[in-house]
Amino acid sequence: MDTKYIVSRLAPFFKENGYKKKSSLFYKIQNNIAYCIGFERPGDLRAVFHILPLYTPLEFKELTYGSHLEYFPKCKVPSISPLENIEDFKRKYPNSLNLNNIDDCEIWIDKIVQCCEQHIFPFYDRIGTLNGLMDFLNMGHYHVYQYWNHCGLAQYYEIRAYTNFVLSQYKAMEKDIKKAKEAIDDMRIFPHLKDESKNNLDAFSKMSKATDEEKQRFIDATVASSLAACFGKHH
Repeated sequence: MDTKYIVSRLAPFFKENGYKKKSSLFYKIQNNIAYCIGFERPGDLRAVFHILPLYTPLEFKELTYGSHLEYFPKCKVPSISPLENIEDFKRKYPNSLNLNNIDDCEIWIDKIVQCCEQHIFPFYDRIGTLNGLMDFLNMGHYHVYQYWNHCGLAQYYEIRAYTNFVLSQYKAMEKDIKKAKEAIDDMRIFPHLKDESKNNLDAFSKMSKATDEEKQRFIDATVASSLAACFGKHH
């Protein structure tokens, strides 16, 4: 079996729950946030979940605000591998599944459905509004990291800053921008990437002093750019 088989089997389930499909990614957009569940196969086939806050600059996308499904709290999704010598592998990893065995694929699919219904969809409902998202973020980076283990400290304060901008909470936004810049300075990345991140934050800070009409145009343009880049023209 391959990724296409898994995705095609899961497509009706996600469609019933209001998700659209792009390649091996399922997504639903509400309140300018895309809620995503996708499948990747660098070796083992892995399910990933993440949100894309479309009102943020494009470089803060991908898997930043998410993780692999197997790491989601209480989500028991076993690994599934396309190994030929699966018996030796299973002796070492007894909970693993064989991607080349259709019965194992069906077990894995059932696990994905169960995990989505019991954990991922309720979590997405919980953060399905900007206020709900901010309530989640207000629980602190350590708590957020339990769900989004690709989200570092800088990215945590960045999404807080951008979300507070959209919520018109400008004093809170400035505090988050300051903390984000401090965290960015501590990151081991190229200097030009640090500058780009800080420049984006400064652009939002500057825009906070604009008129309401200018702010809305700025948000609309950012969301439109993100939608086109992430999901194409016909999203």
